[in-house]
Amino acid sequence: MVGDAPVGRQPHDVAVAAGGLVFVGDELGDSVHIVAPDGTSRIVPAPVQPGGVAGSDDGSTVVVVGVRGRRLEAFSADGRSVGSVASGVGPTHVEAGRGRLFYVADTQGGAILAFEAGPDGVRQVGRTSTGGGAPYGLAVDAARRRVCVSLTETNQLRSFRIDGDEPKAERTWPTVRPSDVVVDGSTGRVVIAGTAEGQQQLLDPAASG
Repeated sequence: MVGDAPVGRQPHDVAVAAGGLVFVGDELGDSVHIVAPDGTSRIVPAPVQPGGVAGSDDGSTVVVVGVRGRRLEAFSADGRSVGSVASGVGPTHVEAGRGRLFYVADTQGGAILAFEAGPDGVRQVGRTSTGGGAPYGLAVDAARRRVCVSLTETNQLRSFRIDGDEPKAERTWPTVRPSDVVVDGSTGRVVIAGTAEGQQQLLDPAASG
């Protein structure tokens, strides 16, 4: 441990921007704490009940999704808000793709939403239905151009091929009762966190055919 800094009520997610600023979503504070490398911090407003937080691969942009506010807000690397946009019926999580692309799990809307965000603002560029299933956890495998989503109502993992702005449905696997999901960028293997009895599941999409 190299240091600590106080943040707000129920910190939910975190991302690091260029320059080392750390953005922490205060889910019950409707705010974001921005923590500098020296441990000092400041608070900026966020969409109501900020859940997911993600940073672009070049560190220039951080986005925050409001679960109750149903909006996605973009911030520049220095913490300045550059715009917000509606983000579905009931969004929960967000993950960064390549360049300026970000993907939001619209859990209540049964879809993956694609957004383009940068220093000049944020806009929605695509929507892909997951066929229901309450999409929740997201993982982006940029090297293999794939995004995976856990479907919590149907106990499934579904993969989508990243092809342009809108992901294209690829494959579906049965899973343990899923919550979050993460991908190993070096191998493409996917780990699903289960909510029942502390289970985990490992999938290798390439080996599955």
